[in-house]
Amino acid sequence: MNCCTDLYQHPLTHHLLGDSFHPGGLETTRSLAAQSLVNRTSKVLDIATGKATSAAFLVKQYGAQVYGLDLGMDNLQIAKQTYRSLTKLRLISGDAMQLPFSDNSLDVVFCECALCTFDNRDAAMQEIYRVLKPGGFIAISDIYLNQTLPIELETTLNRWLCVADALSHEASIKTAEQAGFSQIRFEDKSASILANINSIKHKINALQQLPEKLLQLAGTLPIDSLKNGSIQDALIQLAEFIEQGGAGYYTISARK
Repeated sequence: MNCCTDLYQHPLTHHLLGDSFHPGGLETTRSLAAQSLVNRTSKVLDIATGKATSAAFLVKQYGAQVYGLDLGMDNLQIAKQTYRSLTKLRLISGDAMQLPFSDNSLDVVFCECALCTFDNRDAAMQEIYRVLKPGGFIAISDIYLNQTLPIELETTLNRWLCVADALSHEASIKTAEQAGFSQIRFEDKSASILANINSIKHKINALQQLPEKLLQLAGTLPIDSLKNGSIQDALIQLAEFIEQGGAGYYTISARK
């Protein structure tokens, strides 16, 4: 997960993806919040919170007490400055495999667009189950893969979007079941990721018009790939792969 944490803090990644790779944006968060009965009495954990966009939304929209947890210290510092006025938002550094919460202490745990990046998703799911109160909810959005990524997509996009280890949608449901969750509600949201891909392509088109020296400021993201169009070609292939059912995007809400 550390490689993805570092990459998602990169300025150019932020320009292309926004605060996080989050297809559907806050409308996805809103839908999951409704399914998870988030309200002003809820204690909510947002795992891999990034710059805490979703966490802050849950505080402002529902009045919930929200804990945003992330490994990326740069993002957490930005979030602390951005949302310092939100007294019901607490931002903490921590690992999804060792959640710093006691048993049966939370009402809802969100994990948006991050589960497929975890080194041990089963351990993470077991930790989530542990910290939830009986009757509490998990709210997940993530990538699914029903087929292995073609090699040209894996080499170009995997280290950027961190998706090569994503599960099939059936296996995603099974992972929740094996952790002990019930009342599992799976929804396919692949149209959202196709919209994200289209947005990223437009941004890359704009970046390709910039002078080389400005792109040099981007640092570690593959500048040559931006210039020669290989990332854009891969995004087109990825869109086709999704449309053919090889991959997609889903949400799951389930109950302890």
